[in-house]
Amino acid sequence: MSKLFIPKIEFYITNVCNLACNECNRFNDLKFTGTQLWKDYEAVYEEWAEHIDFEKIVILGGEPLLNPSIIEWIEGVHRLWPKYGKQVLTNATMLDRVKGLKDACINNKTWIGISLHSERDLPEIEQRIEKFLGGIHKKIVGGCLNVSS
Repeated sequence: MSKLFIPKIEFYITNVCNLACNECNRFNDLKFTGTQLWKDYEAVYEEWAEHIDFEKIVILGGEPLLNPSIIEWIEGVHRLWPKYGKQVLTNATMLDRVKGLKDACINNKTWIGISLHSERDLPEIEQRIEKFLGGIHKKIVGGCLNVSS
């Protein structure tokens, strides 16, 4: 039996965000709460993986790095769809605060996408990126941050 192929899926894993942007396109400026833990959805996604493949997978939120099971999301999505592109889309304000994030991304072939919410935040975000990357090589390509070890 062949699997259904869907070009892109977004796993929206939290409504929680540490920013309060006016007119947020995810409505997080309305102070929604709620987080989806990987363990609560794992069995459903295991069944999906038997029937559906995705070319690109994006884990996002609110701010996905505020989800206490973000590492489990990264590992679980990779385990179920190992050959496809995976991204965590973040505002980057928490990059250097999630223990094990860099290793989880490297080990699970997941890249970080950064959604810059305000140009005035760029110096702080650049510092967080530098701290997060440590000795990893980075370059900006087409507005995206690419990293390699």
